[in-house]
Amino acid sequence: MSPINSQSVLEGLESPDVNQRRLALTQVENVLDSVPVELLINRLKDEDATVRRLAAQALEELGDEAAVPHLLEAIGDPDADVKLASKTALREFRHSAAANELIKGISHRNPEVREAVILALREFGLPSAEKALIEASLDPVHSVRREAVIALGHLRSLTALPAILARLKDEDPEVRRLAVGAAIFFTQHTNLSHYAAVLSDPDWQVRREAVIALSRLSQEEVGLSLLKALGDSHWQVVKEAALGLGRHKIRASQQLFPLLDRKEPDIRKNAAWALGETGVGGEALKLKSLLEDEDADVRKTAERAIESIEKRSRIG
Repeated sequence: MSPINSQSVLEGLESPDVNQRRLALTQVENVLDSVPVELLINRLKDEDATVRRLAAQALEELGDEAAVPHLLEAIGDPDADVKLASKTALREFRHSAAANELIKGISHRNPEVREAVILALREFGLPSAEKALIEASLDPVHSVRREAVIALGHLRSLTALPAILARLKDEDPEVRRLAVGAAIFFTQHTNLSHYAAVLSDPDWQVRREAVIALSRLSQEEVGLSLLKALGDSHWQVVKEAALGLGRHKIRASQQLFPLLDRKEPDIRKNAAWALGETGVGGEALKLKSLLEDEDADVRKTAERAIESIEKRSRIG
């Protein structure tokens, strides 16, 4: 097989024959240093969707920031594969010059572009993007707000915390859930009051995320909220509440005992673990019923919990 010639690739990129253009684009990565970025950018407007997709992938390999605005426009391409290739390409532009172009894209007229840009910027963690991301957290399109909240969490910037907390009251439940998840990164600067509203959120996934957040706080008053969450209507919230009680070593035997009979194995397991973290004497007797549980993880957790309680009782 003869070596790939850069001149033939350049000629192929501008050939009137679509098959020649396709072939040239599959060979571009072998002669990247010889291919002007403008030539590849032009192919993003090609009449053939396969050529446009291959051009986006070639621009990803080239990594020239001049391609960023054109890739942003290509996200609006009617072909799904071109759209996806353009979004994927943006996430590989990891140098500062490209980041500046991406930040400009946060105010793009197309919400799909705004969403893709924020997703790409998440990998950078650039302080310079914070202002634009805070503005994006107020975007009228919920999918853009979702990405903005995630990106703000990744920044770990305390000045972004008010914008994250504001989204705890967002109209979109997924935004609220993600805002709770982002706020978890700021446990030293948040407290029970920040999560009070979402603990009774109508969406169970938001409530579960709030309970997980509470479990990571150090304040003593979280115990009452965790106990209240044991009575939640959704089992996934209950299992996290039981886990949180164990982590905080809050003794709540009477509230945890009924959970040992729940049909969900994860609830039985977490309740057993929590009792093992805090129980003495009588709790071990109650846990022995789980040694014959149908679920192997529940049996193992109960066995270890009993050992912990008995050891604690001997020391005491």
